[in-house]
Amino acid sequence: MKADESQQNQAIATGNSGYGFFRSNAQLVSDGHNWATKWHCGDIFEPSSENYIGTRECYSYRKKIFDRHPYLVNALKTNYLKIYNEKSLREANLFIGGIDKELIIHDLNLSDSTDKIKTFCDDISSKCRFTVIEYGENKISYQICRGIANRYKIVIKAFDNDQPFIPTLNKLSCPKWWFKKINLLRLQYIEQVSRKRNLVHKNGSCYASQFAIENGKTQLKRSFEYLLSNSIVNEDSQTYSLFLWMDLRNLHLS
Repeated sequence: MKADESQQNQAIATGNSGYGFFRSNAQLVSDGHNWATKWHCGDIFEPSSENYIGTRECYSYRKKIFDRHPYLVNALKTNYLKIYNEKSLREANLFIGGIDKELIIHDLNLSDSTDKIKTFCDDISSKCRFTVIEYGENKISYQICRGIANRYKIVIKAFDNDQPFIPTLNKLSCPKWWFKKINLLRLQYIEQVSRKRNLVHKNGSCYASQFAIENGKTQLKRSFEYLLSNSIVNEDSQTYSLFLWMDLRNLHLS
């Protein structure tokens, strides 16, 4: 593969907290014709590889994005190499940069780990809770908390004097409610981005992203733990775990 003019004038350095591009005076790709030798997916992204693409500035930029989106990292790398091979290094970096922007809403990374999402939900619900404590259960608190929710693409209806609003304030102050909303948002955004950016095969008859699969496993595990940890007592005062009760019920129905 030869380095053309577009590859020699790469503008792929990052700015604005790692999400934007600016032109760098540092040359990111060698002028030589042998810099893009035969490469392998396993080592091309490591700066220690002789087949490495770009400079350490490129490496740092890519690594930040790959680390931010663990559920999409394999698809990102595959498409990155494809675009680099067919177009240019700059286009490949613009591609992963665009996906990075679509999956980040202000300070919320929708591709973050579940633990980090839970921490975010704890923090954001606390903001709403302290707002209610400071201003009371009234229109001011409602509008402030509604603004916080809307900031993260969670739609809350405008304040209406004729409608009860305290239940909504209670929800906005609850981390579990936030986690449910954010988790739904994660599923929607990651699936949409995966299809929009062609991270999945267009001719595939059925598709679920790695995030959706892992999320499903987590939900299944929680349901299983819930069934095991709770019990039910029948009319004969016999106690069964919910899991065993469900098993017996399914056996009876079959």
